[in-house]
Amino acid sequence: MRVITIQDIGVYKTLLKYGRYTVSELAPVPVNLIKPYEFMKKHYKYYHRPIFLCPVGYHVNFGGAKTEHAHIIEFEIPDRFCKVQDYYGWSDFIYFTELPWEYQPFNGNKTVEQFGRYVLDMYKDGPKQNDCVYQVTTQFLLKSWIKDIKNVDRNFINKYYDTGGDKVLESIIGTHR
Repeated sequence: MRVITIQDIGVYKTLLKYGRYTVSELAPVPVNLIKPYEFMKKHYKYYHRPIFLCPVGYHVNFGGAKTEHAHIIEFEIPDRFCKVQDYYGWSDFIYFTELPWEYQPFNGNKTVEQFGRYVLDMYKDGPKQNDCVYQVTTQFLLKSWIKDIKNVDRNFINKYYDTGGDKVLESIIGTHR
């Protein structure tokens, strides 16, 4: 699957030096994301925290990515290492994990945990071409999967960051040389 992520240059340097990158369990994480990340790790049988990416060719939203001093890295990751979620479904799961008393049964899912499993499994066969806004997670990155890298620029941010997912993500290959 062709995907793009926004990461600190340290991720790229780690990939170049060691050939592999995983998120350290010591890396800071906002308190509201601890439970959802642990839920995802358990559900997908991940050994490491998830790495969030966006699939090329689909509606995406990079909301939440830290763009200051960051780089856009494009990868070609074998599908078996990619898990696809509805970006807004995942956001709702995070919200309801924090405030479970606000959850209302949805689509047969009576608890927040059932809803979380629904969100994590709804695109287990990959994204479908529609108006859904997608995100992809994996638990590691390999140097051999890198296709291109470029600095995050204002144009990219304006097009894909917190825009509601109204744009289809395009490849960065050849857009900066």
